[in-house]
Amino acid sequence: MVISRRSFAQRIAVFMGTSFSSRSLWSSVAKTAGVQSVGSRPGEVPRIVVEDFSKKFYPAYLSNGLIGIRPGSSPLAAATTMVNGFVCPNSTHGDVSLSPAPYPLATDFRVNDVSLLKHPELTKIQRQTLDMAKGELLTEIVFTPASGVALRLTVLQFASRSVPSLLCQAITFSTSPEAHVELSAAIESAEFTARGRQRGPRSTLRLATSVRGASANWVLLWRSLPQAISIVSANR
Repeated sequence: MVISRRSFAQRIAVFMGTSFSSRSLWSSVAKTAGVQSVGSRPGEVPRIVVEDFSKKFYPAYLSNGLIGIRPGSSPLAAATTMVNGFVCPNSTHGDVSLSPAPYPLATDFRVNDVSLLKHPELTKIQRQTLDMAKGELLTEIVFTPASGVALRLTVLQFASRSVPSLLCQAITFSTSPEAHVELSAAIESAEFTARGRQRGPRSTLRLATSVRGASANWVLLWRSLPQAISIVSANR
């Protein structure tokens, strides 16, 4: 497409005008979505903070180009997951489309035999912060299974850029003295099938990653449909 110099200048002017008004645009979007604060200085990559989850909630995007997730207000629960190249046939249009993939960061806490994931009504999401400069999502949660018993959690998630096949999650928590805590982590795969292979005494399962010499104790082969492309997940 050929663009004249006049047309190019006009488009640049529109772009510059949009750039100068971006802060007011952010403020308008933030007010609608219940966002409490954004980047404090002009030109700064915004940190989006949500504290009011009573309004319509738009899940954050975390992606590195290979794997993408959209954690909800509680990032420990199953969420939308996509993997580049993990596709399935589209019966409507006769082509292929991205297939949902298993959520690899599902984590449940049981406090005095009460499950956090099974009792969302006992869970209070205090704050969720998306640091767009670092690509990190930080969520602060309080789980109160009984009177006088509380579990306070901080969940940090990001998609690794140096090793694109990795999704990372760090959880720190503290409890009241009378709390007994059990933790279980899983790949949320209720809608998927997989076959696994465990490393034996004479075999080593090598991972196709950029980490030299990486190995795993378990490797799972996931399939969206019988003839769809597969993805591999591993547990060291």
